[in-house]
Amino acid sequence: MNADKGTVDTHIVNALLLNDSNAEEVIERAMQNVFRWQRVFVMRFKAFKEAGDKAPNRDAEKRDASWKRELFLLRELEMMHQEDGPEWHNNDLSPIQLRQLLASGMGLADIVPAQLTITCDGKTEVLDDADAILNYNVSKPLIRDNIFIHHSAVALLTYYDPHDPVKLRQLTLCFGQEEQTDDTLYYRITMALAPLSLNENTEANEMQRRKLMSSVLLGHDLTPVEKRLAEFRYVWKEARAKLRNGQNDDFTDEERILCNLQNPQHGQVLLRGKALFEQKRFYESVLVLENMFYLLQSSFEKMETSARKAFIELCYLIGSCYTHLNQYCKASYYLQLTLSAHRITYMQAFVNCLVNGHDFRAMLFIDSFLQELQPIVNGERLEEASGEMYEFFAFIGFLKRRKAFLLVRAERYGEAEQILKQLLDDPANSDYALKELVYIQKKKQK
Repeated sequence: MNADKGTVDTHIVNALLLNDSNAEEVIERAMQNVFRWQRVFVMRFKAFKEAGDKAPNRDAEKRDASWKRELFLLRELEMMHQEDGPEWHNNDLSPIQLRQLLASGMGLADIVPAQLTITCDGKTEVLDDADAILNYNVSKPLIRDNIFIHHSAVALLTYYDPHDPVKLRQLTLCFGQEEQTDDTLYYRITMALAPLSLNENTEANEMQRRKLMSSVLLGHDLTPVEKRLAEFRYVWKEARAKLRNGQNDDFTDEERILCNLQNPQHGQVLLRGKALFEQKRFYESVLVLENMFYLLQSSFEKMETSARKAFIELCYLIGSCYTHLNQYCKASYYLQLTLSAHRITYMQAFVNCLVNGHDFRAMLFIDSFLQELQPIVNGERLEEASGEMYEFFAFIGFLKRRKAFLLVRAERYGEAEQILKQLLDDPANSDYALKELVYIQKKKQK
């Protein structure tokens, strides 16, 4: 980057693995790829520049400031009419309890606590009452009176699982201070469940032997409820005014969501959950959004098209949250509901969930998607593709990478090599393909 001239130099780097027998072939292919990458880069850059020139808000600094304000607004949303069920706001008046953290963060909803030991700065607190443990405020080790009082803390929870009430289980919780803003104190809780030891009654592949860990980012909000409500009502009023005047093209993202749902409290919840998701506060986001899913699912058949789109986005956000929390069974349920939208982002999230969760359906869905896409791109060239067609090519490359990964994991190296060699000619995937081919060669030599 040249700060004096205000320019950015772009370099194309290609790692080459050369030996006496393949040097000429590898260099020739690398040069062809470099020129192909250059053409694709210039073409895509021009397309993005033309699209950006037509955008109503092409001022990057202004857009960034606006987005930060939107995040602030969304983070401070408070439901105007709370539905039956728990409130999920994390502040002094409505703290997040340990029972909620365990249920959403680790999938431990029906445990029987035995003891909770919290250690911080050499001081130890021990709780033996089951209700006191489940109702424990998870921000307490780090936050008091809306300020951080400790940098870190550690807790050990011992409990009984109703599915196996004889064995005592141990869960470690590590609390750590993160950054803070004028509106929010951020902190992270990392949980790790100790697996059971092998014995004559416990096999190696049993559920109790699985490695279970989750790390969640939480935010302790500082803004008064009255201010949050006032700001939301203003946004809701503006959205309704634009809708009445037919100014649909002037909607912001948050205003469009509110109008799609046609319900202020539902719109509030979706906006807040989406903002928490963007801030990587996945645990808090899923608490907010899943409650809303249960409220809306019974009326799905009566929803208008715009409301259904918002509902599908809700499913995507919940599924993505559970994926980040490594709860892949729950994630796949919600993400599979999004497939009817035929949106590439949703399909990629679903495939990643299946692959990362070792779901046997992963290969079946990947092959199905590839089969559907092949007629669409048949006869098209990647170098000449643009717009929607380029997105199709990118999605096919993603699917082939995921399929190759599954084949390598299953030690089906020959089939994986065939796919990876095809990807060598794709500028966006050639580095990945090269690294995987090297990895396969190393595995074959063992």
